[in-house]
Amino acid sequence: MSHYRCAEGRLATGEREFRLVDEAAGVDITVIPDQGAVWSAFGARDESGNRMELFHPAEHFTYPGGSPVLFPVTGRSACDGELGFYRHRGTRYPMPIHGFARDLPWDVEDVAADEAGARITCSLQDTEETRRVYPYAFRIALTYRIREGAVSVEAAVENPGEEPLPFHLGYHPYFRVPIRPDGDRTRCLMRVPSFATWELENLCATGRQVPLDPREAFEPERALGDETMDRVFAALRPDEGGQVRCWVRDPEAGYAIEVEFDAREFPVFVVFTSPEAPYACLEPWTGLPGGLGDDTPSGQRAQRVPPGGRVENTVRVRVRRA
Repeated sequence: MSHYRCAEGRLATGEREFRLVDEAAGVDITVIPDQGAVWSAFGARDESGNRMELFHPAEHFTYPGGSPVLFPVTGRSACDGELGFYRHRGTRYPMPIHGFARDLPWDVEDVAADEAGARITCSLQDTEETRRVYPYAFRIALTYRIREGAVSVEAAVENPGEEPLPFHLGYHPYFRVPIRPDGDRTRCLMRVPSFATWELENLCATGRQVPLDPREAFEPERALGDETMDRVFAALRPDEGGQVRCWVRDPEAGYAIEVEFDAREFPVFVVFTSPEAPYACLEPWTGLPGGLGDDTPSGQRAQRVPPGGRVENTVRVRVRRA
């Protein structure tokens, strides 16, 4: 009998939620398709068998989930020095911070639990409404999967149109730091294998990388202290297997949360944190903040899907005993 389960429930609003469980590893996640396909809860069983919630409710977002989806832009857009707009092919379009996918209901395509794991696949495609701000035909599918204690977020962006499709994709997980409410945030440790950042002006990337003082870097890991960050890391360094591994570690709780990805798929990594709030956001992004404007470094560096093409990428998250 499989130790993977998937259970469907209902919120008070009537919206469906799906809980995926790995009984053997003691890991569970919840996904709400109607709320932007948000990964809304993330649990792990501690050494006493008690469930620890690893997400802090997302702040600055319409829905209070733990890890909103950022598409078709990551971060803010800017046009003529004004935030919230971008210029594309001579036309000026509005674009909310982090895009619109996080505020739309997604379709449920597949839900399953078998010997290979538990999974749910949600999808979103263009509408007349989305084309008013993003003039493209598109389809994006996200599969959340639990297997052997790891959570993977597998994305596929498809272009059914007749011209190249520019896009940014990212995730904004609010991990609890410290993991336990009585912990000390200042003593929690973080690792990001990078010694450079992307320079920002008006919260948008200039396209220039700036060397990071080794004393300010998080390689090797060091304590968060009382530092406030909204830092966009560049030049990420993969391990021998070609993967970038970033983490936050709570030494008092004895656990670390690790985010793993391919730097060729996600060349941008953002850390957002504040000593006033018990979280650290570790955010893999495919693109730079600044939007999809033709006249911006972020727009010029955006990924592009050829007509009839498809781009795939994966982020994995693990809870480890520290």
